[in-house]
Amino acid sequence: MEQTNGTVHYQRRALRTRLAITVGATRLFAEQGYAETSMEDIAIEAGCSKGGLYHHFRTKTEVLTAVARRMASEHALSAPYGASAAKLGLTPDAYGRLLVDLWAEAVRTLELRELELGAGLGAVAQMVAAGGLIDARTRHPETIGDADEAKAA
Repeated sequence: MEQTNGTVHYQRRALRTRLAITVGATRLFAEQGYAETSMEDIAIEAGCSKGGLYHHFRTKTEVLTAVARRMASEHALSAPYGASAAKLGLTPDAYGRLLVDLWAEAVRTLELRELELGAGLGAVAQMVAAGGLIDARTRHPETIGDADEAKAA
């Protein structure tokens, strides 16, 4: 089936809207933090309606996943981090905040853990979620004194 000019125009507009949403969300997540950013904030930043935003992304997690994919495609998930921040037009502090939020959400969200993102994000997030990087003393701080006393004896 041949595409009409109207269909091509609609597809291009949809791609521009998705990109505007992803770019806007990247900046907001970096500056305000993921938890503090609402879908309404993202729609305003992207210059689209909330309906337009929800047409492209059903949830904020889907938006964050698109942000992570964009970062991976631009090789902005790995060192040198200063260069990665610059690629996204972010300050190093804002970029660091975005990475921390991305990693934290990957620990909680299967959808993000399943992405194969640079810097081993998925593997580290899976290990943290499974408790592989959490020391037993952190999980059971009441045992710290007992273990230290046993070593000293």
